[in-house]
Amino acid sequence: MGVKLNRLYYPLYLFILILILGITVLQASGWVTLPAFANAFYENYTTALDDLSSDANFNAEKYVDDAGDYSLQVIQIAESTDGELFVYTYQPCQKTRYLVATSVNMSLSENADGTKLYNLSLLNVSGVFCKYLVQGVSAELKNPHYYNITSIYRLWDKEIDKGTGNDNTINEVVFDVGQRWTVTADSSGVHYVCDGTERITVTDKYCGHFRYYDGYKLYKSACDSHYIAFSTDYYIQTLLEAEVAFVTQDYTCNITSIQNPPDMGGGSTSFYDYDYADPVPRQVTVTADQQGSNDGDGLFGVKYLWDRIEKVSDFLNSEKDNLTEAARTQIQGKQWILRFVDLPYTLTPHLGGSEEKGTKVTKETILRLEFETNGERFNLGVVDNKQTGGNKPSNKPNVPNLWDWLAAVTGIPAWVWQMLAVIIPLLILLSILAIFFAPVRDILGGVWFVITLPFRGIAALIRKIRGD
Repeated sequence: MGVKLNRLYYPLYLFILILILGITVLQASGWVTLPAFANAFYENYTTALDDLSSDANFNAEKYVDDAGDYSLQVIQIAESTDGELFVYTYQPCQKTRYLVATSVNMSLSENADGTKLYNLSLLNVSGVFCKYLVQGVSAELKNPHYYNITSIYRLWDKEIDKGTGNDNTINEVVFDVGQRWTVTADSSGVHYVCDGTERITVTDKYCGHFRYYDGYKLYKSACDSHYIAFSTDYYIQTLLEAEVAFVTQDYTCNITSIQNPPDMGGGSTSFYDYDYADPVPRQVTVTADQQGSNDGDGLFGVKYLWDRIEKVSDFLNSEKDNLTEAARTQIQGKQWILRFVDLPYTLTPHLGGSEEKGTKVTKETILRLEFETNGERFNLGVVDNKQTGGNKPSNKPNVPNLWDWLAAVTGIPAWVWQMLAVIIPLLILLSILAIFFAPVRDILGGVWFVITLPFRGIAALIRKIRGD
């Protein structure tokens, strides 16, 4: 049965059709891009194209539409009369793929000192041009002042971006900027001068954590030492300092008695129902003279020490027996390792199960590196993505035991103590039996003769040499 349209509504139908076609044409042209929710919250701001066009030297035709280019390119900054800072980008694919920048790695000085992440809010999209408000920045009164932008980030997109190929996850993709903007003001107005800056790029990266147990208590406690293993496009002879940004989330998981709790090296898994606190952005400065450690204060607990900054080659030599094969494969071949934060982990038994508490670390990125090469000192901003490590620890489960504790206290290898634990009770038992049984005495005498034969031979040789 066909559907008949009421002629009275023809004008309404025609209007709706024209409206839909009009929006479609505008969207295809790039002057209207959906979703357009960004503009709804910032109606009082001018558009990106209006601002850029106020510069007589700006030529919009130079910035072509390219559906296969997913990059973000910073082309201008500006301050408002209210002291706000705007960043303008050229995003070649914006007409066909809607991309939004998330943050910038920026310092407010001539060099990379004080660099940190600043979140961005999208104000307007005009074709391939975007206008962002930099959160947490207010224009300084001193003349001149600086905006030193190392890089800009956007969310990782599985349809256009490559993955890591391992248990790591890329959260945000980074794009090189390398611009230092000098802002001055005089009677004629505000002036912006852009100079290029030297920066360093992370070319290979792996994130993870090591878990060090503190010994036996009424509960299991450990220290999770988080690290970034990486290589760069610079030759670094001596790494002195690093600035690392990341996000932490405390978590709790109540595990029932019918579930197997995470094993001593298993860490958090998606099998359990975890309750996460709000994410907390953090930033730390790591120096070459710093060390980290666990408490090691439980029964048979062992205290471990580690350098915050270490060459990967030195690290692998010292930890070769403790790493899992998967972690060793990912870490080897990289240049440096940063042990940037240590966080507590507990597994507490209770009636009906146990409770696991720890902290998840995500969005790890290196912001700045200070280093020496051939006698020259460098302090550079870093171009590096935001990446999250896997759930499982990178070291083999170091379940605390008597042998490891004795080895740590005495310096004698654990296998020696294990061998003595077998030999000494056996000798004691045989000695007791020898009191009552002559054949046992004969056996012990033969064993003793064989054991002491090399020593008696050495003693006889020494006497002969001395002429005794």
